[in-house]
Amino acid sequence: MDEKKIRRIVIAFYIAKILSMHITLTFGVYALMLKHAGLNFIEMNAVNVCFMIGVFFFEVPTGSYADAFGHKKSFVAGLLIEGVALLIFFLGSGFWHYVLAEVTAAFAAALQSGSLNAWAINKFREYGWRKGYTKLFSRAFILERLATLVLAWLGAKIGFYFGLSMPFLIAGMMAFISAIIMWRVLSNGDDSVQHLRSTRSWQEFRSNIVQGRKIIVANERLALLFGVCFLISMMVQPINMQWSVLYEMRFFTTDLSVPVFFQVLGTILGAGLVVEFCRRVKSMIMQLMLVGLAIGITITAIPIPEDWGMFMAVLFVHEIPRGMLMPLQASWVGELVEDDKRRATVNSYFGMFWTLAAGAGLIISGFWAQWYGIKLTWLAIGGIGIIAIVLFLVISRRK
Repeated sequence: MDEKKIRRIVIAFYIAKILSMHITLTFGVYALMLKHAGLNFIEMNAVNVCFMIGVFFFEVPTGSYADAFGHKKSFVAGLLIEGVALLIFFLGSGFWHYVLAEVTAAFAAALQSGSLNAWAINKFREYGWRKGYTKLFSRAFILERLATLVLAWLGAKIGFYFGLSMPFLIAGMMAFISAIIMWRVLSNGDDSVQHLRSTRSWQEFRSNIVQGRKIIVANERLALLFGVCFLISMMVQPINMQWSVLYEMRFFTTDLSVPVFFQVLGTILGAGLVVEFCRRVKSMIMQLMLVGLAIGITITAIPIPEDWGMFMAVLFVHEIPRGMLMPLQASWVGELVEDDKRRATVNSYFGMFWTLAAGAGLIISGFWAQWYGIKLTWLAIGGIGIIAIVLFLVISRRK
């Protein structure tokens, strides 16, 4: 194992994770900006669903592109296009402007999705590190959440004092700067020279799409991981979209800096606990069961407290298992996928299914929230999600 080269790749990987967090500057103000632009719950969720639909169609082709032509090229291009999308958000003023911004953002997200992780894992395997990535992704997620903690809090304050669209302008400028920096940083472990051969790369592009799907179908544990994350995505995306609206309605303020702080702090704690959690619970099925149940139970609990302190406490606890989920998912995919040439493609399939589930959750919850209110909607989402996860994993264990 070449520890010196691995250490350089780890540093570059962490830097890339931090610099790609500019989007979290808009974390707390996104839904409120749409609401204050005159959109109702159905229209707000429809805008976000356009992002989901875009990612669904872009994910696998862009993942295959990254595997065929280079993970660094894909990641940096995604940052540049994301900057354009954020500027469209800033300049937009109506439903169709925001739809255009979301579709552009979807293309950017698809280019970035999985490409950085694939770049790092392939380099690690090349230099002799072939499994045991939980601590790596846990630390990366903590760094992401720390950056999010600062940026989301700052974005909430900027939105409160200077207008809800201002964080989008600043985040867009940061995206362009990050792209320039990352082109240099990732050259430390650049993609293989095989990507310079365009004819071969286009052949790989076409075959990667087919072979990536076969890898998932052939690996039962990988398919199980995809299935559980599909259910969890349906549960959490409506919460992402509606929590700020619920907070404003209940506590009569658009200053979201405090709840954003508690949310991000919860995910940091979850990511920090994931290594010890994996040491105590070694079965992937049990890990997914416990994390999924914790997410579902807390979703049902968030809208119940009328007291501000209790609301913050439940919101904080809800974020802990969510902070554990992404490091777990990234680590298991890194270990279960043996084909280094199609790693980004498999990651993109995961992103496609995650986004499909999120879109379905948004559509359903948008109508429910409009008709029955957020509280009943969240109670239903959490309850149904808990039952679905338990049944899915029980049936899987019997096979």
